[in-house]
Amino acid sequence: MLNNNQIAVIDTCAILKRVDVGTIDVYTTEGVDNELRDKESREIIGQKYVNLKVRNPSEESIRKIREFLIDKKSNLSCVDIELVALFYEIHREVEEENGQDEWITAENYRKIKNVVMHTDDNGIRGVLDGLGLQESGLSDKYYKYRCFTCFRIYEDDIDFCKSCGYKTITRVGFIIKNGTEVMCLKKGYEQKEKKICDKNGNEIGCEDTVEYKKYIKHKKSKKYLS
Repeated sequence: MLNNNQIAVIDTCAILKRVDVGTIDVYTTEGVDNELRDKESREIIGQKYVNLKVRNPSEESIRKIREFLIDKKSNLSCVDIELVALFYEIHREVEEENGQDEWITAENYRKIKNVVMHTDDNGIRGVLDGLGLQESGLSDKYYKYRCFTCFRIYEDDIDFCKSCGYKTITRVGFIIKNGTEVMCLKKGYEQKEKKICDKNGNEIGCEDTVEYKKYIKHKKSKKYLS
C-alpha cells in the first residue's frame, strides 16, 4: 500500500538497487536522471518508478547548501549537492504545508507529510544529519529541544532553559511508537553546555542581561539578511 503522506527523493544508487520507496510522490534531479540514460536504467525506472518526477532545486536552495558546506569536510559532487538542495527545498515546503508550529501528536501524526531521502551515500547522509534532516529509515523521526539539566521539552531551539535558566538545551529526536511519543537518545552522546558569546568574544552567562539582548538582536538581523 502506497503512503500518500510521504514524499521521497531518490538518488542514482537507490534507483539501480530498485529500492521500494512506498509512496506515490517520488522526485529526483536532472543530474541523477542524466546518469541513468542507458537501456537497463530506463527499464528500471519504467517498471519500478513510473511516478518519478524530475525536478531541479532553485538556485537559492543550492546556494544555501553550498554555504552550509563551506567549512565542512565534504566531497559531494555537483549532482549530490543538487540532490540535497532538492530534498532541503521540498522539506521546507512540506514544513510550511504542515504548519511549523503544530504540535505533533499520536492523533495527527499520520496526517502530517514526511519527506525522506533514499540514499546509501555516507557523504549525503552526513550533510543531511548536519542540516537536521533525515534520510530513508528515519522518516518517522521528528525533533524537539530538551534541557538536560531539568529535562523540560521545548518545540523551538532556545539558548537558555526557561525553567532552570541553564544553557543546557540540546536537540533530540522523537518517534511515535504504539501511539506514544518516544524519545530517541543516541548511545554515548556527550551533552555539553552551549557557549554563547557577544561580538567581542565574552561569554554570556544568563538570559536577563543587556549583552544577551544585543546578541539576540544581532542574531535576528543576520537571519533576516540571509
